[in-house]
Amino acid sequence: MKKTLNFIYSKWYVLAGLVLLLLCFLVPKLVLAQDQTTVAKDETRTGIQIITANQANIAGTINGDTFIIGQGAVISGKIQGNLFVIASTINISEGAQINGSLFAVAQKMNLNGKVSGTTYLAGSEIDTSSTFIANQEFNFAAKSVSLDGNFKKTVNGSAQQIDLSGNYDADLLLKTTYLTYEPTLFVKGNVKYYAPYIALIKTSDTNSPTVTKDDFNKTPLPTFWQNFSQNLATKLLGLVYLLIIGFLWIWLWRDKYETVVESLKEHLWPAFGFGIIVWLLLPVAFLLLTITIIGIPLALILLGFVIFWTYLSTVLIGGFLGNFIILLLNRNETKYPYLALFLGILVLIVLYAVPVIGPILKIITAILAFGVLVIGRKKILNLKF
Repeated sequence: MKKTLNFIYSKWYVLAGLVLLLLCFLVPKLVLAQDQTTVAKDETRTGIQIITANQANIAGTINGDTFIIGQGAVISGKIQGNLFVIASTINISEGAQINGSLFAVAQKMNLNGKVSGTTYLAGSEIDTSSTFIANQEFNFAAKSVSLDGNFKKTVNGSAQQIDLSGNYDADLLLKTTYLTYEPTLFVKGNVKYYAPYIALIKTSDTNSPTVTKDDFNKTPLPTFWQNFSQNLATKLLGLVYLLIIGFLWIWLWRDKYETVVESLKEHLWPAFGFGIIVWLLLPVAFLLLTITIIGIPLALILLGFVIFWTYLSTVLIGGFLGNFIILLLNRNETKYPYLALFLGILVLIVLYAVPVIGPILKIITAILAFGVLVIGRKKILNLKF
């Protein structure tokens, strides 16, 4: 009994305390580590760039994936890779080039320039100008969206208010409350939208909106889209929190992170089996601890750790799933851990919204998270049994 008490207090209690300190103090300091970070116009950086600052200004060239977390981000240069941005405001200037995909979460975005890969945007206000070019699919979820520019592939989006102008070479699939066609709108494909009102069509003396194929309102909204659209802001905020925790884990304890992912990869089914056993034993252990007065604090510590590790399960399984996605893209997953984690968590959050499958998937991720803790306990926590 004494050995058990020493183990719990010396390991789990310290671990829980470190996690709380990390979330309360370390996260803000790392996210806002610098007041301003600038990549000058004549500067070139190579490799993955992780920028945490109040203000990030990218005027030069970055040959690699770029991650930006801060208050504001201004992109006026060239990024030869994927761009991931979490900020309050994002401005992509005219002449800017992103030769990979764009993943952005912000309260307000102003987009010019050119994005060669797929675009994924989430925020409150999204505006694109007439000089904006999207060569691949353009996806968004926001409160208010005003689109202009040139869109070469399909546009998918959800917002309370959507204003459309510019040129579209493919279909548009939209979910909105108010849809407006500006006079300069020209669509070569179909416009399919789910809305309670017919689109408002604006004209001028010289122009009127044109949709060359079908234009129709499809109501009611499909069940999955309804479920996913509910509390979308909460889902996006949860995505941001998970990414911050996951990125910090890779940054500070990459060996532990890779140990978890490799353990899942090598012992997936044993981890699932051990996870089921752990979940069956947890209620029993909790009840036994609450029988005595001295056991109540231990029960609370155990409960806190279970909640924390269950929440962390999305990060753990997201990293495993993301590595699998990177391998499918014929890339080395060890070179792109941040990208793999982002893709994995994003896929899981979307799947969580699927009826029936979502709740089952959440249970499976929690089971695997506790199973891999048993499988790789010595390497993960450096415990000596």
